[in-house]
Amino acid sequence: MKFLLLLLLAGLALWMWKRNRRDVSSRGAGGASVGAQPARRESMQACAHCGVHVPGSEAVGGASAEGHFFCSDEHRLAHERARSKAP
Repeated sequence: MKFLLLLLLAGLALWMWKRNRRDVSSRGAGGASVGAQPARRESMQACAHCGVHVPGSEAVGGASAEGHFFCSDEHRLAHERARSKAP
């Protein structure tokens, strides 16, 4: 009987611990309130020079670079130099 009581208390403690962890994780990092807006999804763009994908807001180029996107100004310039050397 004593063993059954200890098993019941251990189960109750485990259930309460899991419930508390679930509540903490549902609030998110930094204690964000319930009902906070989720982060907005952003399109990824592939660098025309090296192929690395970067977020659209961080990509260099776009309409001014013949529709190509680049991960940095150095790759944009390298791509332009390579295109100007091509016959």
